[in-house]
Amino acid sequence: MTQVFPDTSPETERVLFTLLREMPPWRKLEMVGQLNQTVRELALNGLRERYPNASPEELRRRLADIALGPELAEKAYGPQSAEPTVQVDMNEIALKVEAESIARLLEAK
Repeated sequence: MTQVFPDTSPETERVLFTLLREMPPWRKLEMVGQLNQTVRELALNGLRERYPNASPEELRRRLADIALGPELAEKAYGPQSAEPTVQVDMNEIALKVEAESIARLLEAK
């Protein structure tokens, strides 16, 4: 098998993939939901750091810009404030939480 995670030993990777293969579908969906929630929380935390005076409504609107793209977010939620939107790379965030998700998976076993 080709190694997927270069910073993980082949034996650990085999154990991880075995656990994932044996996991019931409901648990996999639950993990995806947890990962999505974690990514959303990380994005909101980043927005709070960039916009410390923003209201919760403004932060949700900015999150919509990130998740949906500015055009669709504007159609769904109306125009945003005049301040330019800060773009966040959701793939980068997902990679950062991957280790935490794997740790949760191994703890659940």
